[in-house]
Amino acid sequence: MGATGSGMKNQVGLVASAAIMLAGCGGSQVAVFSAPAPAPVAVPTTPDEAAIAARAARTALFASYTPVVFTNIDVVPLTGNANYQGYMTANLGNINDTVTNTLSGQMTLNIEFEQFGFSLSGIAHQFFDGNDIGLNGTLVLSDGRFDRAGNPNENATINITTSGTLTDVQGRELMIGAQLEGDFLGSSYEGIGGDLLGRVTIDGATQNLDGIFIAAQQ
Repeated sequence: MGATGSGMKNQVGLVASAAIMLAGCGGSQVAVFSAPAPAPVAVPTTPDEAAIAARAARTALFASYTPVVFTNIDVVPLTGNANYQGYMTANLGNINDTVTNTLSGQMTLNIEFEQFGFSLSGIAHQFFDGNDIGLNGTLVLSDGRFDRAGNPNENATINITTSGTLTDVQGRELMIGAQLEGDFLGSSYEGIGGDLLGRVTIDGATQNLDGIFIAAQQ
């Protein structure tokens, strides 16, 4: 997918069990997505059964969009809205520290279609680390842009900003800033997916964050 989406088109996805591949402004204001953030709770020290269930659901969702079919831009409506639910998962660049090497969470998007693109609101939450241990915190999804003049077979046509802070089991804050770069998927924009590219700062040290995301219309 051109410069911004080649990672999704040319490499095996982060979900090893799925072993799949995916490719990867609005003008009017929309109401901020009102789903409540998870209340702070004591983070468990043993694998969370919810993480295991989420991983299985994530694998199935990725598999349902293999092989990749991009939505023709002309099919995406000029008005109306759509809600998407799915997952994001990413690797942290520094594998030699004591911080988790992977992050996986659930995401929800509310998209309002417009003549020249779309506007959106959403969140990513219920994150788990590489040991299936939960993290507290929520990321906000915002600043969505959709290029109606683009070609999903060549470049990412969707760009979404995600940012926020997660707290791990040891109380360390993971400050995240990233972009979701991808496209609508399926014959009728029933899915959305692509690359997750950004940075995470922990105790003043910053490292790369590199992953993928997938969501299906509800």
